[in-house]
Parts: sequence; C-alpha cells; structure tokens
Amino acid sequence: MLDSVFDKMTADPIRTSFFALCREYAHLEDEDERIRATLNAHVQRMTERRNEIAHADWHVGWVIADTDEVVPPTATKIHVAKDGIRREEVFNANKLINLIVEIDILRKSLRHFGFTCLKRHSGDLSVQPSDILEISKHQRFGKIVVHGEEQWLKAKLEIAEQKLRDAEQRLREAIELPASDPAETAPGMADTPNPEQDTPSDPS
Repeated sequence: MLDSVFDKMTADPIRTSFFALCREYAHLEDEDERIRATLNAHVQRMTERRNEIAHADWHVGWVIADTDEVVPPTATKIHVAKDGIRREEVFNANKLINLIVEIDILRKSLRHFGFTCLKRHSGDLSVQPSDILEISKHQRFGKIVVHGEEQWLKAKLEIAEQKLRDAEQRLREAIELPASDPAETAPGMADTPNPEQDTPSDPS
C-alpha cells in the first residue's frame, strides 16, 4: 500500500515526509532532534550529489593520443555564464569512493533512526536515537556515526581505495597491450598438418 502512495514521489518529497513524521510521532528529545535535523540535511545533500552524478558528462577509459597516458575517470558539468561556457570537474574516482562510504554510513544511520522512532511511536519511550547515534566531528563520514563503527568505516575505505588502484593498474596494462592482428597466423597453426593433403610416399 505504501509503495503505491510513494510511487510518483521523487526523492525530496519522500525525505521531507519521512523526517516530518519522525518529528511528529516519535516524541524526540533535544539531542534526538539535533540528530534528526543533521540526518535530514545530509540526505538532502546526497540527493543533490546524486543529481550531479546522473547529469554530469563522464569520461572513463580515455587515453591521450600523443602519449598513450590513461586519463583518470572524471565527471564534468558545463555551466553557461556571462563570460562563456565553463566546465567544472564534479567527480573523480576517489571522490566517488568517499561518497559511497558516506552513503553506507548514512544508510545505517537512517535504519537505526527510523527503527527507534517507530518503537517510540509504538509507546516504548525507553529507547531513543541518541542511544545508538551521535553527531560526530569526523567530517569525512558525514557528521553522523553509529557508535563503534568509525574504525570499521576507515578499514572499508582503505579496501575500496586499494581496489581502485588495482583496477587502474589493470586498465593501464590492458591499454599498453598491442592489438592482435587477425591476419597473423595463430600460434601453433603453422606446424599443424593438413589432413586433406596426401601423405608423401616412402622413397624406399
């Protein structure tokens, strides 16, 4: 039933409705309200970032013709200004990895926040969002963290960055390999006997 209600709604009205319901029915304390406001602002920012990613011009796998140097994957947006057209780099691979890590912790935070608000709405006021969530000064993880998970996020980010370096190395190696010539004889074919040829007679 709820799926049909939200079917035609875009991300921003869903965000507004969710946080408005949490404020109205969860009976939030002062610290919980600060967490709600911070999460609300963070989801709004991620929605804007999503639009930038979706509408940017991505350049992946490009190579500089003169040097065969691999161009790092980037996303740019074109802005029309009074003095002409400007191109702004809005994303590269490292920024995208950092964003994925932020979205992951935001997903966990929203799950905890929504579950706690639902319990409070059901009458269980013994739990509150600030029991699980806190506003963090660690800017890299979007200001909201789940207690005890910052170290896990740091480790996850390191793994993601290593995977990116490995992928870039494989891309460079693939571009440096010479293209195969279909006209060349495949290895081993020159020595393969033709079964249709007559077997030479024994001179003895």
